[in-house]
Amino acid sequence: QSKRERLQREGRLDITFFRAGKSVVACNVTTAAAFFASTLSGVVPLKSFGLFAGLCVLSSMVLCLGMFPSILILQERTKRESTYVQRVRPRQGPAALEDIDIQLDDDA
Repeated sequence: QSKRERLQREGRLDITFFRAGKSVVACNVTTAAAFFASTLSGVVPLKSFGLFAGLCVLSSMVLCLGMFPSILILQERTKRESTYVQRVRPRQGPAALEDIDIQLDDDA
């Protein structure tokens, strides 16, 4: 992996976080606030549900912002390695026949 590829990937992640990060945070915080508002209710099951759902939404946001970029990087590395293996090791067996182009003359 070259330094240029690493910088391009980091730049893409920065742009993604800048553009999508604000939207993800705003959406999750407002949703969690709506659920937390139900904790002001006098009904105990509704209060418990509001607390639980609000915490679930916030934990989902943390996972989305923390884990998703890491998964994307791992997926890109795996894809790049599998492409390298395909270029280095030629196909064998029936799958190798797909690489052969045979042109038939209909006029002959």
